Amino acid sequence: MDTNTNLPETSPLSQVLHSGWRFTELNPRGQSVCSDLPWMPAKVPGYVHLDLVENGVIQHPYEGMAERACAWVDETDWVYETDFQMQEVGEYSFLKFEGLDTIAEIYLNDVLLGKSDNMFISHEFRVGARNSIGPATLRTGANTLRVIFRSALRVGRERLQAWADAGRDSMAPHWARWAPRSFVRKAQYMYGWDWGPELVSCGMFATVEIRTYPTIRVLSHEC
Repeated sequence: MDTNTNLPETSPLSQVLHSGWRFTELNPRGQSVCSDLPWMPAKVPGYVHLDLVENGVIQHPYEGMAERACAWVDETDWVYETDFQMQEVGEYSFLKFEGLDTIAEIYLNDVLLGKSDNMFISHEFRVGARNSIGPATLRTGANTLRVIFRSALRVGRERLQAWADAGRDSMAPHWARWAPRSFVRKAQYMYGWDWGPELVSCGMFATVEIRTYPTIRVLSHEC
């Protein structure tokens, strides 16, 4: 059987964004030797606790009682940034995160692309010429990607308090089985378990990439 070799290329082009990341506190607290941190190198995929260990800011949480000494990390908002180059921007270019943990805001070249509130799903944003927020946010040449992670522990407490204030539950907010973890779509063991430490943490724990499709793609189908 003859094969038509003149068909257009349909495979997407992929540019993985795992290098050049840096991170710091979003709003330095200025209350301890661990605050007012400078920009530091980060690893992606990864987590903020691991980056802080690598940069000598905290002791590894698995050592001794270091888990308690770094509890401040989970009360803090963190910002991650990287700069990258694009040789060409297509009409159908997408920024895809395979793993965002958890409550995050994503900016490309200072434009808010969207937000994340669930670590169990991937997140994808249209950044090419054909997108829902106007002109292409992805540029030929230099680009800056920023991800702001909000404290899941603090946000969970705020949501719990709002639930109680709205009178939606007769149970007091401190009820042991109705905790801040119940209000965040995040792995529950990270809030502490009988077999593991309390390290709520945050980070990009899987692939981050720009994917460009030459024409169209099928997202779903029915048989």
